[in-house]
Amino acid sequence: MHILLFFIDGLGLGINDATTNPLVTAQMPTIRTLLNGRPLTGEWGRVETDLAILIPTDAMLGVPGTPQSATGQTALFTGINAPLLLGTHVHAFPTQRLREVIAEHSVLKQLMQIGGNVTSANAYRPDYLEIMGERRWRQAASTLAVLAADIPLNLSLERLNAGESVYQDLTNEYLQECGYSVSSITAQQAGRNLANIVITHHFTLFEYFLTDRAGHKKDRARAEKILENIDSCLGSLLTSVDLAETLVILCSDHGNIEDLSIKAHTCNPVPTILIGAGKEFMASRIAAITDITPGIVELAKLSLITGKEA
Repeated sequence: MHILLFFIDGLGLGINDATTNPLVTAQMPTIRTLLNGRPLTGEWGRVETDLAILIPTDAMLGVPGTPQSATGQTALFTGINAPLLLGTHVHAFPTQRLREVIAEHSVLKQLMQIGGNVTSANAYRPDYLEIMGERRWRQAASTLAVLAADIPLNLSLERLNAGESVYQDLTNEYLQECGYSVSSITAQQAGRNLANIVITHHFTLFEYFLTDRAGHKKDRARAEKILENIDSCLGSLLTSVDLAETLVILCSDHGNIEDLSIKAHTCNPVPTILIGAGKEFMASRIAAITDITPGIVELAKLSLITGKEA
């Protein structure tokens, strides 16, 4: 069995209001087909169709205040209630305590320990590690989750050009703007490249964070463009994998882009969309973002026991 955790930063379930919510106006035929014509908004509650299950998922985790990236992503990628552990929601990058939690409980590490073949599909700039060291920037929870499993980061532009990794903007546009010699690709091609990675591993993590940036900037045109790119990527991905043997999980850490009337995160539930094999199994286990990693590990154990190899 193959599992893809497609993490989309800052994507909540907002109201069905075209004036504030770009998820209502963006052209997202893949998502609408999965949800029987519905936009990805909050009034539907839980939705089950022949193709997918949408679960409004709690990101507040019993802690007052607005959900934030450091604690939300730690909770999502480990199953540990990070906001409750710290007594607050922490923005941006994980603190030392959260880094310790990720190092011990990373979903990739847990799956590797039970014999899973796991990877990150994200490409990084070749000078990423150098920049981290020189500028003393902190690393995101997703990167820490990958490193916790001793998986090398994808720093090779050759691999990216060969379709063996996927950059965070899907199309390589940002890398080109920074002067790197990389090929332009469509979001559809990015989906096909991602599919090729997924079918050779038990578990693949891919992170997309431009949604959160667009939400903070209240940039309507940019928000619609990146949502449409996500939808195009997802559409080609789903037609390139065998959904009888593959589970695709779209998830998020907190809301943001669904309400462009404000620049801040929201307290809305976030969508967990399950597509493909094992979606009912996972759906029965998810109420909060802390449930995603334990559900993946449980499903992977069952899959590995049956002897289905990636």
